[in-house]
Amino acid sequence: AQNGPLTRTGPRFTATDPLGAVDTIDVTVRVANVNRLPVLDEGFHAFVEGKSVRYLEDAVIDFKKDSMGGQLTFRAPKSRVPDISADATLEERINYVLYSEINPNLAAHGGNVQLLELTEDNVAVLEFGGGCQGCSVVDVTLKDGVERTLMEQLPELTGIRDKTDHTVTENAYYQ
Repeated sequence: AQNGPLTRTGPRFTATDPLGAVDTIDVTVRVANVNRLPVLDEGFHAFVEGKSVRYLEDAVIDFKKDSMGGQLTFRAPKSRVPDISADATLEERINYVLYSEINPNLAAHGGNVQLLELTEDNVAVLEFGGGCQGCSVVDVTLKDGVERTLMEQLPELTGIRDKTDHTVTENAYYQ
């Protein structure tokens, strides 16, 4: 039995977005002054932004006990590249091509590219990061790789614009 307050550090949740940004939160459980063992409800509630729900389809959260206590595992097979529907917007289809075809190739050099904006006249405004930012051959990557792939697969695109600050070269693959 527990007399007085009880505070325990609970699970740590870490999330990584498709471009590699990471954020972590430690959950602390505090039970007020009670004279009984603390009881947590089975399961938990999560609030998810509407446009993110499709990334969580087929996701599984699992806890397995082991000799060290246990391991909480979160598997979301569509978290990086969810399936897109036939009625997907142009923005969704651009992101699908970026994350399923282009970024895996750029990752070989520690690089990535993301869609910043889709203009009213269907110009995709992109930003390179990681090893691509400031890379001396990024123009070749943009024209011969990214632009060609996007324009071939998405004919309604009217152009591609790079909005990256390439003066930052600390992580550039080729200086």
